[in-house]
Amino acid sequence: MFRRKKSQPRRSHTTEYSKQPVFSYRSSRKGQERSFDRGRAEVPKKRNTGWWLKRSPYIICALLLLAVFFRSFLLDTTAQLDIVGSGAYLRDRDEYQASINDKLKSSIFYRFRPTLNSEKLSSQIESQFPELQEVVISVPVFSHRPVVEFVVATPAALITSNNTVYVIDGDGRVLFNQKDAYDSSKIEKLPLINDESNTTISVGKPALSSAQVEYVRQVYLQAAAKNEKVSSIELQPGGTEIRVRFNDAPYFVRFNLNLDARQSFGTYFAVSEKLKGEGTTPKEYIDVRVPERAFLK
Repeated sequence: MFRRKKSQPRRSHTTEYSKQPVFSYRSSRKGQERSFDRGRAEVPKKRNTGWWLKRSPYIICALLLLAVFFRSFLLDTTAQLDIVGSGAYLRDRDEYQASINDKLKSSIFYRFRPTLNSEKLSSQIESQFPELQEVVISVPVFSHRPVVEFVVATPAALITSNNTVYVIDGDGRVLFNQKDAYDSSKIEKLPLINDESNTTISVGKPALSSAQVEYVRQVYLQAAAKNEKVSSIELQPGGTEIRVRFNDAPYFVRFNLNLDARQSFGTYFAVSEKLKGEGTTPKEYIDVRVPERAFLK
């Protein structure tokens, strides 16, 4: 018998899968560009300077405005000096001017309008020059130059202490040494008080009270009205008595600073005229320290 052969299982003829390249436009494009760029040199990119050129006028204008703005706050170191008062001759104007300019240069804060401390600067100037009653500092809106105004005290008398002559004002405040005066010819005409009270005198500090200075001034005025010449005035210890010599007389007159100067001088002048009529001269003094009375010695 014939046996049927067992049929072998049919194998499927499947083609083995292989990964195929995928077409990409980007990759193809880059390849093409590389192939085309091989034959030409690479050209450097140009910098974009058009932005600066187009805006340079605005930048320049901004810088100019900034410079003008900064300059508006900057102050000059040379001040304009205005001197007010009859005592303007006390010092040389150039001395005042040089001192102000040096102080403006001494601090960076004095160089700018917002940081200028006028009160501090005024105080420094007044400390250096006691004859100044007031110092006013201002800066005009449309100017870079500070304006400094000096109000100078009016000298009222001279006072001598320890062989040194000082100038005092109406309040009795010591202004400065007479030898430092710019024009001493006008100061020499002031009443001269010889201080015998041994009081310590310092520049810038009061040596007499305003009442004492006014009393001495009234004695001078009354004497001038009667054609009497004041030869000397001595302030005695205690500060309540002055001894005055008139017309170089051999005697002096004792005045009480607590009384009325005009009334006391009137008493002295009446007694003096009476003594002249009698041909009598006091040996030492006439005392008018008691109101409406006079004592002779």
